[in-house]
Amino acid sequence: VMPSFGPQASVPPVVVGSHLDFVERVQIYVTSAINRVYQRTNGRGDIYAILAIPFATHALCWLWALLAMPYVAVGERMGLLRSRMLKLSLFSSVVLPFTAAAAAVVTHIGLTYPSQFEFVTWQQALSAMAVIGAACWLNIIIRMGRLYAGPPQGPAWQPVRPRCLACGYVLTGLPRDGDCPECGLTIDDSLGENRAASAWAAARKLLDQPSGWLRTSLAVFRDPNFFRRLDVTGGTSKAIDFAGLSSAFPAAVFAAGGLAVGIFGTESPPTVLAVRVTYTAFLTLAAFCGARLVFFAVLSLIGLLVGFRPGVDPRAVTVAVCYSSVRLLPVWAAFIAIAILPDFSPSGVVYIPQIPIRAGTLLMLIPIILLLRVALQIRKSVREVAGAASR
Repeated sequence: VMPSFGPQASVPPVVVGSHLDFVERVQIYVTSAINRVYQRTNGRGDIYAILAIPFATHALCWLWALLAMPYVAVGERMGLLRSRMLKLSLFSSVVLPFTAAAAAVVTHIGLTYPSQFEFVTWQQALSAMAVIGAACWLNIIIRMGRLYAGPPQGPAWQPVRPRCLACGYVLTGLPRDGDCPECGLTIDDSLGENRAASAWAAARKLLDQPSGWLRTSLAVFRDPNFFRRLDVTGGTSKAIDFAGLSSAFPAAVFAAGGLAVGIFGTESPPTVLAVRVTYTAFLTLAAFCGARLVFFAVLSLIGLLVGFRPGVDPRAVTVAVCYSSVRLLPVWAAFIAIAILPDFSPSGVVYIPQIPIRAGTLLMLIPIILLLRVALQIRKSVREVAGAASR
């Protein structure tokens, strides 16, 4: 049982037994520290929290703007792109009052009819509602960004100068059958007309899209020259749709987990079957939205760290990052497998000098290592795609 917050909460002595794992110890230390801060401020912690809400919301808008940049990049320069993304995030924050109102309505109904909601875990329900609201917020930003391209300034409205795919040397004025004077790469290999659309982008019919996604995914893993031959002059929207479909697979697994929790993890009398079905559907939707939200956040963060650079067309970064999204599927598979497999040791705990850590926690290093590898692969893909799209 974790210590409670508030003016009546006493600061418990931090006595951590050997039966607690590393995560539980951290939770106790953090809770104790927050209670101490609350008491040292003579109970004014609530006032500080209220004052922090607008600042936290503003910071969240900035963070949302940065994370959504790879999915609304239409060829603007970096400065204009950041400015437009901030505007989109601030305008889209209109979803916040509706999310808060929905949470208030659900809470009011639960308090008014407690017998009908006796099996509902309110902390879990409100957290799920916050996840769904965040997913709606991100969806609004992406839809607004893809519809509005901003002022006609930037490389999307400028002719692309041919550059060497290996070193970035400007090839204007050089013969096609020659070599790059800087690195010796054949000039013909760096020309944009030699690039082709992916099988996913070429699939125009709905029935052809599953096979197009599968063939493109296999090409990302198997073809070392896939990104060298990928067309970057168009198809940004198709690349975003490709990433959206890639995120649907881990989201479906977590949605199945939410469905299982709603069906088997709650107990309610038959008289409230309708409420239980609604609650189960709500948890399923939250699990689906949460998995996609994390998927896009991780992919966006990698794209921001390794992709966006001065002098590189944002369209090329968007195409490379979105088509590289399929590389995250093995990471998710490893994470899900480790999360559901039982601990390998009999006690489930591995003892590292004075710090007991569960075996599952140590195994989480596997998806982390895979994620770092994916980041390096995406960095390489961005360089290959941006070879013919740099300005």
